[in-house]
Amino acid sequence: MTKIKMFLLFFILFIIGISADYFIPKTAVYKIVGADTKTGESFIYTSKGAFKNEDAWFYFKFNSWDIQAKAKAKIGNTVKIKTYGWRIPVLSMCKNVVSINKSK
Repeated sequence: MTKIKMFLLFFILFIIGISADYFIPKTAVYKIVGADTKTGESFIYTSKGAFKNEDAWFYFKFNSWDIQAKAKAKIGNTVKIKTYGWRIPVLSMCKNVVSINKSK
């Protein structure tokens, strides 16, 4: 292979890897300490940080209001939260919540 082809191959694999890290959901246990909606954006606050709660077409998630209501009802409780995305404070980016379930 030529150097250009190898560079393109590694570049494509790098982009696929970054995309997979962003889009593959991760589940963790958090204690919900608050939930609110400001200027049309919904946020869920936990003991370990904040999460955005918005619809996501690629997960067929169109129930962000239901998840927000569930988060408000579970304030003070420990739950499993499934999220995707990255937390980048400089860009004001938060992970997005896909679902909230009871923790065991």
